[in-house]
Amino acid sequence: MNKLLSYYQKELSFLKKHGKIFSEKFPKIARRLGFQNGESEDPHVERLVESFAFLTARIHQRLDEDLPEVMEALLNNIAPQFLHSYPSASIVAIEPHSISSGLTSAHMVPAGSKIYARDEKDFVYEFCTIYQTEVLPFTIKDVNLTHNKNDAAWHLKIKMKAWSGVSLNIESIRFYLNGAENIVGTIYTLLLSELNTLSLKLNDQAYQLTTNDIHSVGFDEFETMLPQSGNISYLHSMMMDYFSFSKKFHFIDISLPKGIKISSNNDIIIEAVFNNCYMSHDLDRIEHNINQEFFKINCTPIINLFKKRAEPIVFSEEKLEYKVLGDIRYPREVIVWSVNRVMLQKKENNVIKNIAINPLLGLEHSNRNRDYNIYWQSFRRQEVCGDGYTETVYLKFSRDEDEAIILDSEDIITMEVYCTNGNLPFTYPILYFESEIPVPEIKISSLCRPTSIINPISMSKINWRVISQLSLNHILYSGSNGASMLREMLSIYNYNQNPGNERLINWIIDLKITPITSRLSMTNPGSIANGVSILITFEHSAYTDPEYYLFCSFIERLLGLYAPVNSFTRVVTQIENETHTRKIWPIRAGRLSWL
Repeated sequence: MNKLLSYYQKELSFLKKHGKIFSEKFPKIARRLGFQNGESEDPHVERLVESFAFLTARIHQRLDEDLPEVMEALLNNIAPQFLHSYPSASIVAIEPHSISSGLTSAHMVPAGSKIYARDEKDFVYEFCTIYQTEVLPFTIKDVNLTHNKNDAAWHLKIKMKAWSGVSLNIESIRFYLNGAENIVGTIYTLLLSELNTLSLKLNDQAYQLTTNDIHSVGFDEFETMLPQSGNISYLHSMMMDYFSFSKKFHFIDISLPKGIKISSNNDIIIEAVFNNCYMSHDLDRIEHNINQEFFKINCTPIINLFKKRAEPIVFSEEKLEYKVLGDIRYPREVIVWSVNRVMLQKKENNVIKNIAINPLLGLEHSNRNRDYNIYWQSFRRQEVCGDGYTETVYLKFSRDEDEAIILDSEDIITMEVYCTNGNLPFTYPILYFESEIPVPEIKISSLCRPTSIINPISMSKINWRVISQLSLNHILYSGSNGASMLREMLSIYNYNQNPGNERLINWIIDLKITPITSRLSMTNPGSIANGVSILITFEHSAYTDPEYYLFCSFIERLLGLYAPVNSFTRVVTQIENETHTRKIWPIRAGRLSWL
C-alpha cells in the first residue's frame, strides 16, 4: 500500500507540473478547464485530477510489476529457493522417561515425522523433523572441559550411563552442541579440525578412536530443511539453511568401534584431546559453560512446514485468478507456502473424473490432451493483513495458443500444498510437542526459541539477483574479480541481512584459481584428472571468529558445483599473514558424471 501511495504522489506531481506548463502554453484552453499555474480553483476538478492520478498510479504500478513476474517465472525454474519464505525452525530434544518408557534399545524416529504443539486457544502448530534420529536409552551424567598440566592440552570428557535393562549395538552417537553461537563455534571447530586424540571407555574397556571417527552433520542431500526441487542442487538449499538457521549444523557424529555392545548400566566415557592451537587459547574463558546441558543426545532440527489439501476452487468465467487458501477457518494462521499439485474434478455422466493439471512452467507440454489441455501457474502478491503484510499465493489457468478455457461451473479445482503457520511459533520462547512416536512417556521440547519467518526476496529486488545467479558460472573463474563475485553470490543467500553472515562474507579479500592435476582416489592410480585449485584468503579479523570454520565448510562444498565435466575443484582457505591457518579441503566434483 505504501508503494501505491508513492506511485500516486508521483502521478499527482506530474499532472500538476505539466498542468502548469500546459496553462502557460495554452492559456485560453486552461482557463476553460479552470486551471491556473497547474491548479484549479474548482474542487470538483481537483477531485477529478486526484482520481485520475490514482487510476494511472495503479496502471503504472502494474506495468512495473510485469517484469518481476517474468523474473519470478524464470526463477521458479532456475532458482526456486529464492521465491519462498524460510519457515519457523527450531531444535527439539526427544526425551523418553528412563523407567516408564521401557526403552532398552535404540528407537529410530524417521526424518519427516510430524510433531504438534498447541497454544492456549488449542490451535495446533505442525512441525516435521529433519534428521533421522536414533533415540538412545542413555543419560549424560557429566561433561567437563579441563586443562591437563601433564601434557599442556585441553581435555573434553563426556560421561554417559546406559539405562537399566539396556542391550544394544550402535554404530555412532550423535550430539547436539547446545549453547551460545560463539561457544558452539569454538568447540565445533576444535572437534572437527584441531583434534589430537579421541578415545572411548566402556566400563573398564578402553578403545582408541581416530580423528576420522568424528563427523559433521547436516551436509548430506537428505538433510536439507526445505523440500527439494529437481531443478537445482541440494547444496543451494543447504546454503539457505546456513544463512537462515545455522543451528541445524551444530551436530556431530562420533563413530564407535564395530561390534561394540552396550549393556545395562554401562558407563560410557568419550574423551577428546585438542591440539595446542590458536583456537584453544580462549578455552579458559568458556570452560565453565561446557557442562551436561551443552552436549545433548536425541535431538533433531524441526521446521514449521507441512503438507495439506487446500480449500477447493470452483471455476468461474468471471475470474482470471484464484486465491489459494490453506484453511478457510484460519486464513491468517495457515499460510500457503507452495503449490505442489493441482487436480481438476470434472463430473461426466454422473461419474467424477480426477484430471491432473500440469504446471505451465513444467515439462509436460508434450502430453497433449485436447479436451483438458490446461496449465496452471502460481504467483505471489503482498497483501495487507492487520497491521502488517502477508504473502498470498494465487493461481492462474491458461491453454496453449490463447485458446479459451472450457470448464463448467460445476468443475472443482483441488490442490496439494505446503503450508506454514507464519510467525505464530516465534511468539513462544519454548514449545512442548505431542507426537505419534510409539514410545510411552516421551517428552519433546524445543531447546531454542522458534525462529521468525524470513520473507522471500521482493519482486522489485529480484532482477539483479537473477543476473547474479546466471552469471556466476562465467565470472567466478575469470580474472581478478573472483573474490568480489564470490562475495556477491554469497550475499544473495544472506537476503535477511544477518550482520554476522555479512561480516564473514566481507572478510573474503582474495580468490586465486590455478590449474592442478591430482588423483581422485588415492588407491586408484588410474584416477588422475585435471582440476582447479581455488585459494580463498580472508581478512585477519576472521582469525578469532568461531564461525569461520563452518563458513569455510560451506564455501568449499558450494564451489564444487562449478567443476567442469571430467574435472574437480580443491578449495584451500587461509587467513592473511597466518600461514598455520592454511587448510586444504577434500576434492569436489559437484554432481557431474565422469565420462
